Amino acid sequence: AFAELPVIVVGGWHSAPLDRSQFALALPSGEVDSERLDVIRAARLDGPLVGGDVLALEGFRALRADLTDVTVISAGSLPDVEFTARIMDSDPFAAEPGLLATLVYDAVSMAAHVIDGPGVTRARVAENLRDVDFAGLNGRIRFEESGHWQDAPRNTFCYDAARQLVNC
Repeated sequence: AFAELPVIVVGGWHSAPLDRSQFALALPSGEVDSERLDVIRAARLDGPLVGGDVLALEGFRALRADLTDVTVISAGSLPDVEFTARIMDSDPFAAEPGLLATLVYDAVSMAAHVIDGPGVTRARVAENLRDVDFAGLNGRIRFEESGHWQDAPRNTFCYDAARQLVNC
């Protein structure tokens, strides 16, 4: 769908195989069972439930009454206090950042890093992303030939009594 447009996909959504201009900031495809679920179906499943980024979405939390039996596995890191404060201070209507916010931040920072000046082409940006070695909030980001994040971190989160994601 994106043709030759370089794209950084944030989170595990079990998309079609990546082409040469697509890059995934997520755990390897197939590593988490729920990655093929939409948020509505995931919220209706009986627990205990262990799954990927879809279980960290605001919509999932709003649709599911009991979160005590939910475990989220993601390459993303929870925003720390400083990151959250910067986002919240940036705009009076800014939403509190969730699990995927740090991955989005890394994706945008990395994209800005690989765009190398005037006259840059889509092909050049894709090539720069293939060769990137970037230190992001979520750790070292390099891509395999397939476009997947090489050595993506595997983080495990649970919901606390206040229905917030925490490290577990």
